[in-house]
Amino acid sequence: MKVINPATEEMIEETAEDNRLTLSSKFQTLKQVQTQWQETPLADRISMIQRFAELIETNKERLAAVLTSEVG
Repeated sequence: MKVINPATEEMIEETAEDNRLTLSSKFQTLKQVQTQWQETPLADRISMIQRFAELIETNKERLAAVLTSEVG
């Protein structure tokens, strides 16, 4: 699948498209990981979410540029 900037028609990225088999595999993986996440102590989960928030904050300009280019 090609991700195109609609304003410039420039190709930003090309990624593999999912199909029924790949989606099923990803869903099974998510179900397994959910069990692990549920068993992770709350303090650890909070720490991971806070780290994710920090990464978003650190990279917000870059993320904004990517999102803007994807919608033109």
